[in-house]
Amino acid sequence: MQYREVLFPYLNGEDLNSRPDCSGRRWVINFRDWPIEKAREYAEPFAIVERDVKPERARNSDRRRREIWWRFTRPTLELYEAIADFDRVLVIALVSRLVMPAFVPARQVFAHKLGVFATDRSADLALLSSAFHNQWAWQRSSTMKTDLNYSPSDVYEAFPQATRTERMDWAGAGLHEFRSKLMLDLDLGLTKFYNLVNDPTRSDPEIQRIRELHVEIDEAVLEAYALDEERESAIRDYEVRKAKAPLPAWSDVVLDHGFHDHGQGTRWTIGPQARLDILDKLLVLNHYRHRQEPETGLRKPKKTARARKTTPAATAGPASPATSHAESPNSAAKETDSLLDDGLFPPDGALF
Repeated sequence: MQYREVLFPYLNGEDLNSRPDCSGRRWVINFRDWPIEKAREYAEPFAIVERDVKPERARNSDRRRREIWWRFTRPTLELYEAIADFDRVLVIALVSRLVMPAFVPARQVFAHKLGVFATDRSADLALLSSAFHNQWAWQRSSTMKTDLNYSPSDVYEAFPQATRTERMDWAGAGLHEFRSKLMLDLDLGLTKFYNLVNDPTRSDPEIQRIRELHVEIDEAVLEAYALDEERESAIRDYEVRKAKAPLPAWSDVVLDHGFHDHGQGTRWTIGPQARLDILDKLLVLNHYRHRQEPETGLRKPKKTARARKTTPAATAGPASPATSHAESPNSAAKETDSLLDDGLFPPDGALF
């Protein structure tokens, strides 16, 4: 009997961000959705579960947990089917100040506080490691003490993504390969590793190289958005109609990398004006793509509600995002929410 069929590494967010190889410290027994007769064929693992798990499940108030005591109650089988053909997948800790994805082996059990992306493409690592995704995540998520509480529905599913490019593939692969080796050499997990990257007093050649790789990632992602805007002129036309003040074209956005106050301390990241421009343009792009979904068949248009008397303020359309981030935090948040309430769209292949 091959026990490797039921024994798996178990990865959670703490291990992902704290261990140099992003590996899990523990292993679990996973009988998937098997009937008890099949699970019993794996005598030693089954005996462990029967001895240690069954007594605990017998006292559980959830009837289903008592009845299927040898299995996970919610095993998310769709996720594991989706990643079955991958050697590696992209994951991110859902509660963390870091907001930094990493590639890990696909053959393991993932904790519920990990976001798992069914992809092994380096361009996806580049996109989700970019300042574009990072800023969007902090804008659209709640916080838990000083940590960001990453909401897949509010962040990833609403994130208007650029078309992947070869340059993004190269940039993502470069970051993964160099960072993986350096983390092992320094014996640092992702959190402590990026503390060095964000420390202005550290000028080590290796750390400076990581900063350069993130600049390359952001420039590659910016170029991808610019190419999409050039190919689809309606995006820019929509932006001009919606914005209260002119927004720059993607090709004119100046990233201004350096050590800047990120709101969570000093970080190596894009400059303040770039953050405003990027968030405003992503917000309009989200709204534009949401409006296109009925035409492309991705979403059926909502039925028109029965007309009713309203005040003029209640009938006003979504507020323009053009200048929202230059205003006070409260007004910016309200204006952002008013637009995004009608701009959520799940992209193909999102599994959580």
